[in-house]
Amino acid sequence: FDELEPAVERAIVERMEKGESIRQIIVAPRQRLLGAHRKSRGWRGILLPWEWTPDWVLAWTSERVLVATLDRPRATPVVTSTSAADILSFEWGSILLHAWVEWTWVNQGQAKQTRIYFNAVGETLFKRVLDGLRHDVAVQSELVTVQPDRHLERLAALPFKFMNIITHDLLLPDEQVQAVVYRPAIWSNQRKLFRHQRAAAMTLVLSNYHILIAEEDLTGTQNSYGLITRFYPRSRVSHAALEHGQDGLWLNLTPELNSVRQEVHVLFEFGSEEAIQ
Repeated sequence: FDELEPAVERAIVERMEKGESIRQIIVAPRQRLLGAHRKSRGWRGILLPWEWTPDWVLAWTSERVLVATLDRPRATPVVTSTSAADILSFEWGSILLHAWVEWTWVNQGQAKQTRIYFNAVGETLFKRVLDGLRHDVAVQSELVTVQPDRHLERLAALPFKFMNIITHDLLLPDEQVQAVVYRPAIWSNQRKLFRHQRAAAMTLVLSNYHILIAEEDLTGTQNSYGLITRFYPRSRVSHAALEHGQDGLWLNLTPELNSVRQEVHVLFEFGSEEAIQ
């Protein structure tokens, strides 16, 4: 704690229980991001496209993860506490140097999100916390077993970007691949000038721990430099169904914890039904 501001140290320590120990502390300094209004047509979207993120201090302990948020320099920190038992799902995004980690958790009958933006040069530090939390959820759900074969060969047919990142960065060391579905980018049927991307390229992986959805960022062009991955622990998925819509096939998932639900809808083109089933 010696490198933290005294107010941040006090705020975190006051939330810790007796016997609770620190595994890791990470600081995510303020940075400028394109704001939510950047697509507006008014003067604000043109002249004020940038927004500052808060300062975050993440303390991963033996029991949970504590996040101190400072909306502005020297502000009073607000601390949120999340245990692995309350986590519904995870998200990990990395687009060039822009990255974030997010978890959705259940608190007092509501789903809440904690998202921390950081420069991707520090992603190894945040990835350690994400992997630790994902593994904690699996352990608590009694899903952790010794796998004689991880079946990584099932990823071999994927485009290299997906195969490489999923194999080396997204799977836990003891995670087994059980099924894989790749979805190329889906484009509208209009003429080239008016053609737009309806859905980015995506890979869905069913493992012994998760339903993992790794999707490129939606750019509207043929080139994409990032990957956004959502992890839904298998113990949290209460319902899965395939729906035939007018615009394609929809895989509908319902992660649920303590009667709090998320609704997840993944679009596939017609003809993918056998692989999804």
